[in-house]
Amino acid sequence: MLAKGNSVLWRLLVMCTVMWLTTVTVGGDQVHTSASTHDMAVDDDIVQKEKIKENVLKNCKEIVVNEKRYVGITDTLRFQDDSACSLDCGEECGSKKENLKNAQETERGSSDLSSDLQNGCSSVWCHSSLESGLRCHFSNLYYNHLQEEFVFVACDHSIIYGIKNLKDLQETLYLSSVENHSAFKLSISVITWSTFITSYRSEVITGQSFIMARFKPDNLLHVFHDDLLPYYFTSYEICAGKKSCQSRLNVIFVDRNDHGKHWSFYKVLSERVSLISDLSHNEKDVWIQFEHIYFGLNKISVWYQYGYGKPQGPTTSTSFSGHLMRKFTDFVLEGMNVQPKATEVLQGVLFSRKSNRKIINEKEVSTVLKTQLDKISNGQEVDVKILSQEEHGFHRMIEELTRTHVAVGVHGAGLILSMFLPPGAVLIEIFPLGISPSAATVFKTMCELKDVGITYIPWSNKDLQNSIYYSDNPAHYGGISHLPKDEQEKMIQALRGKEISNVECCDNPTWLFRIYQDTVVHIEGDKTDFQSMPFSEAIVNGLQKAERYLQNSKITNTQMEFYPSVVKDAKCSLERSHESTKLFAEWKPPWNILDVRCAIMFYEVVMQIKGDINAVYNEIFEENFLKRLRADVETVDLWITCFCNNIEGVVLYLRCM
Repeated sequence: MLAKGNSVLWRLLVMCTVMWLTTVTVGGDQVHTSASTHDMAVDDDIVQKEKIKENVLKNCKEIVVNEKRYVGITDTLRFQDDSACSLDCGEECGSKKENLKNAQETERGSSDLSSDLQNGCSSVWCHSSLESGLRCHFSNLYYNHLQEEFVFVACDHSIIYGIKNLKDLQETLYLSSVENHSAFKLSISVITWSTFITSYRSEVITGQSFIMARFKPDNLLHVFHDDLLPYYFTSYEICAGKKSCQSRLNVIFVDRNDHGKHWSFYKVLSERVSLISDLSHNEKDVWIQFEHIYFGLNKISVWYQYGYGKPQGPTTSTSFSGHLMRKFTDFVLEGMNVQPKATEVLQGVLFSRKSNRKIINEKEVSTVLKTQLDKISNGQEVDVKILSQEEHGFHRMIEELTRTHVAVGVHGAGLILSMFLPPGAVLIEIFPLGISPSAATVFKTMCELKDVGITYIPWSNKDLQNSIYYSDNPAHYGGISHLPKDEQEKMIQALRGKEISNVECCDNPTWLFRIYQDTVVHIEGDKTDFQSMPFSEAIVNGLQKAERYLQNSKITNTQMEFYPSVVKDAKCSLERSHESTKLFAEWKPPWNILDVRCAIMFYEVVMQIKGDINAVYNEIFEENFLKRLRADVETVDLWITCFCNNIEGVVLYLRCM
């Protein structure tokens, strides 16, 4: 909530009150030597009090008039004016009058007043992780809308934790989940508290706020992968999974784009979503003061990088899983008021593009898809829908995808919606002529994340006669007419040659020329006439793989995370003789496998004789064991691990003497 929390006004009120009290107290405590001088002093004192009171009230009224200014109201953040200044304002001032009364009674000294004035100083706490990088929480951070940068107002009470200095943040703290991109680094300056209090004023955004920059808000893939997913898991962490907290976070975007065509997806994140430009004040000396503000996105969900300095491809490591992805998709479904409905229909969906990268023979593709679904339907009704963003909208498309068995579409941002497919579904991605499926694997990588359960099948056109290119398109839509004639001819002739297998960002003309072709999908027929795989085979291949997945995935999410704990009550002993040393060990099974059906259970025991690095034994036992060692052995170290259904448990260390 954007509240009228002008700290300058309050400080001036307190200062006025203290000055007035001090003067009144001094006047009342004067020592008088005679009755006449006493009467004169009383009269002067009364006059002095009245003048001071009039001046205070006059100044306060001027302050109130100056402070009643429009700050920037959005549909999600409301401006509330609760300022009050008059010392004689009665009941309407409420708690503020009581606060002033308390200030009068306590007669705070100058040191207390100084401390109170500096409550608006900035502080920061930062932490980092290998997966998500640096992330920071600020209190009382300011935004200077004229300079378009954040300002740390420093004083003696400021805390800087987890970083060496604030300047380093401009190189290490990113506003986007896309790293190594100079457009998304934090811009932050530092000023002193004395400079701020004498030159600027502020309007406070109370509660918790999160600041980020959208990567490419006009591209659906980037909206989901780079903005919505990272923000969701960041807010989930900040709020410890409490939906009520997530819905009240102030989500503020500082990129320079307008709301954009996908704004409805961003509004799902919270009840309070705004652009920073929505909040900017029209007066240059008024800044936004964020009570609590967070920077830095949780990148656990980032599974792909777009080729900045190297070919695009999967991130080096991610712990993101299907279980986590479905927590996000459930969140989006709830926010969009989409309620997946059970259906007895075996459904296929064809993603249709209307302006570019079109499938020329959409009806034939939908017909062969229906034919193949009929073959596995076992009497179920089969339906194939052709859906497009332009004609059906995202709400309808997402709703249909939640009950779709096979989805088909040309490589493009819209395929990110396939994350709403149920486990056991199939995604078939079509690539235009001259592009290897290995060149762009963002959707393949998503489908193959742990436990996502979506079977991915690529299909690529390899026949020039089934491709339509557009040389005269604008360059960013694959046109090449801006290039010299000889380069244009080379690019066209190269369509018959080697496929693109590696792509770096961002405006590779060969990649754009090829990806924006329209395609006639080869359905089926004599393979001697076409190099492309018949599309019917791709469908059959996908359905067979999906069936195998469903047969092998009769395990709940809880069971998939199961592993045996340490063995219990482990004991061991050594019995020495002139001929050998007997090692005996016994233990009980881990407590958490007692109710689990372990079709295969065994124990791995690693033994090492102390003082002899070469005397290491690794053996498998089904139960307790007795082992003979050489006679001079005095100490043996054991590491015992339980395996249940080939799932490795926690190791227990034991020393035997």
